[in-house]
Amino acid sequence: MATEYYIIENKLINYKGNEKNVIIPEGVTDICFKAFQHKQLISVTIPDSVTSIDETAFYWCNSLRNVIIGNGITSISNKAFYHCENLTDMELKGNKIHNSKGIIKQTDNRFRIDVIRKLNNLGIQIIY
Repeated sequence: MATEYYIIENKLINYKGNEKNVIIPEGVTDICFKAFQHKQLISVTIPDSVTSIDETAFYWCNSLRNVIIGNGITSISNKAFYHCENLTDMELKGNKIHNSKGIIKQTDNRFRIDVIRKLNNLGIQIIY
């Protein structure tokens, strides 16, 4: 099945595809509530056009391991990566994030320490 995105006014509402390695289309500005819930993603690349990731946008994406977040991001909501138990690598290109906390439920120490330091330096509490 081809990659299928449901996008309204530049907001990614839902992802209906079955791809494991997803590149979100340029021009999307928001990834909405539960847009990728229960998808078997391995990696996600989020373009510079995205400014916000809503609460539980990647809810229960158990296979997700790698996320690249573009330079435009300003907000990552609470529990955006809720129950992404295998997420170990996140590249955060931007440094303009405000008031984000508890974006990942991390149950062990597998998450890269350099990512934790960068997020902490931006005032983001990574673990809830």
